[in-house]
Amino acid sequence: MSFLQGWAWHHSVGGSAARGGAVAAGGGGGGGAAAINYVGRNSSGTNGTSFTFNAEPIGDAATGRLIVLCVFGSASGGSPDITTVPTINGNNMTVVAKQSGAGATGIMAAMYKFPLDTGTTANFVLTFTETVGRAGIVVFNITGANTTETDTADNTGTNVATLATSSTLTVPTDWVGVVFG
Repeated sequence: MSFLQGWAWHHSVGGSAARGGAVAAGGGGGGGAAAINYVGRNSSGTNGTSFTFNAEPIGDAATGRLIVLCVFGSASGGSPDITTVPTINGNNMTVVAKQSGAGATGIMAAMYKFPLDTGTTANFVLTFTETVGRAGIVVFNITGANTTETDTADNTGTNVATLATSSTLTVPTDWVGVVFG
């Protein structure tokens, strides 16, 4: 199977919510079944610019496993962004897509990836450009798929208020996709 990454931004009126979803398209072939696993989420309501999430579950160890980390942060009236890419066990993750915060809500969201065959927990470190009042992560893992993405879909902009509420991501047969927003 091939891997298809998707990025979606959704802003809820009256607050913010980070949600992740995984879609696996069925079909034969591809040399095995790909699996997308929602592993968990965590957040901190403490004001700060740096957040460490230690011993976070990342699922069962597997050869070819890809860890997908979805990140969110919010600063009232600010424009938070990740200043450096998040790390997993001290290793830089690769950005898939990100949306910097802007406007009254100051909400940012991003998706990162890193191949990690070993371990069932990991330490994640996030660093923001300004103080955020809330930061969090959502963790997925993908196994049994070609982890080189072949397509992405995104819905980004600099002003959260003007972003469309949906994007289209087509997941063909024998592909898998991850959507976060």
